[in-house]
Amino acid sequence: MSMEAFDTLAFAKKLKNAGVPEKQAEAMAEVQADTFRGMIDSSLVTKSVLKEEIAAVRSDLKDVESVLKEEIAAVRTELHTEMAGLRSELYKALLTQTFALIAAMVAIAGAFKLFG
Repeated sequence: MSMEAFDTLAFAKKLKNAGVPEKQAEAMAEVQADTFRGMIDSSLVTKSVLKEEIAAVRSDLKDVESVLKEEIAAVRTELHTEMAGLRSELYKALLTQTFALIAAMVAIAGAFKLFG
């Protein structure tokens, strides 16, 4: 981000041309320049501070990644447990239906023998 330098001389000249006394115009130009310098200094960051902040963000991301991995593992385990239970229930239901069909077939076969 580039920023033009504040031209105190041009600023003071404009003030003088507008009727401001020379000493007052120069003082106002210096105050304005100081204000701009303060604004720039407070918004700039050094390379070392930036590196520290990046390192902190990377560390936070690693922590988040670790927590997410643990949570995903827990969900995976829970799903495996739940799926095993569902398989067991499905197996029992299929077994029950199979025995019911076999019983029905035996009953139908017996009925054919009685009436056939």
